[in-house]
Amino acid sequence: RDRATGRRGYLVALLTVIASVGLARLAPYMEGWPELLRRMPDFPIASAVVFAIVFDHLLPGRDAPLPSTLAALDR
Repeated sequence: RDRATGRRGYLVALLTVIASVGLARLAPYMEGWPELLRRMPDFPIASAVVFAIVFDHLLPGRDAPLPSTLAALDR
């Protein structure tokens, strides 16, 4: 795994943790929000997975080929 891919993975994980903790801290203030969003803090693992998927799709560099793929193509 190259450094850019590893750093991107760490960034996705870091943003996921920050968003999940932030959502848990925001829970008492979510009275007027839709039911689905108000129930997300009740399921921290599920909300973390949703955040991870969203951040994985939003951050650039997701479609870069893996180094092993590039090595196979050079042969």
